[in-house]
Amino acid sequence: YRRNGNLLFTSAIAPIYPLVVDASILGQGGTITNAVLSGNKIEVLRSIQWTKRTKDATGHAYLGTLGRGGIYKLSTGGNGWNSVARSTQEIAVGAVGFAEMTATENNLNRMFGLNHARPAGDSGYSPIDFAIYLASGSCEVYESGAFKAGLGTYNPQDRFRVAVENVGSNKVVRYYRNGVQLYQSLATPTLPLFVDAAFNFIGATVADSVIWSSAIN
Repeated sequence: YRRNGNLLFTSAIAPIYPLVVDASILGQGGTITNAVLSGNKIEVLRSIQWTKRTKDATGHAYLGTLGRGGIYKLSTGGNGWNSVARSTQEIAVGAVGFAEMTATENNLNRMFGLNHARPAGDSGYSPIDFAIYLASGSCEVYESGAFKAGLGTYNPQDRFRVAVENVGSNKVVRYYRNGVQLYQSLATPTLPLFVDAAFNFIGATVADSVIWSSAIN
């Protein structure tokens, strides 16, 4: 740790790579300026602004809790795939980007990913184009409602990312856990993409969710 170039403290904890720049701001008006990473200007991650449907496909009402810091928690409505939420932000056409979340629990089923469109009145997981399924103790990839790959077990506080990236002249979707790529989709994404989440259990949470893109709508 340095201030004005002077060494102030050396940590006794070994770092685990990859590392991202992270910041927490307590007071309104708090500012971090002229931030750089290895000489490059830092792109700011945005907390996901969630919006929710007020009824499922059968007309039953449900309610989620919209928390600070990009948190969405299903609080009422009963168990079953009948509750969804989506971001107000989108990864724009032609852009690259990703959505991330932290798994605060590993025993309540939910899906989180990127989607191009959700039919009106649909409150299930099958419309999500590219989703990570966080089940009881295991995680999987589902795309448009179909199983694609098993990703093994996961633990509370594991961090998941669904990303749209450039590979040559093409765009691909990749899935990450704690910064490690686990799967690359065979499907071509249709942009723009918003963040979409579906919930199967009361209390299921999407926490510390963020979105980043080279161009956000």
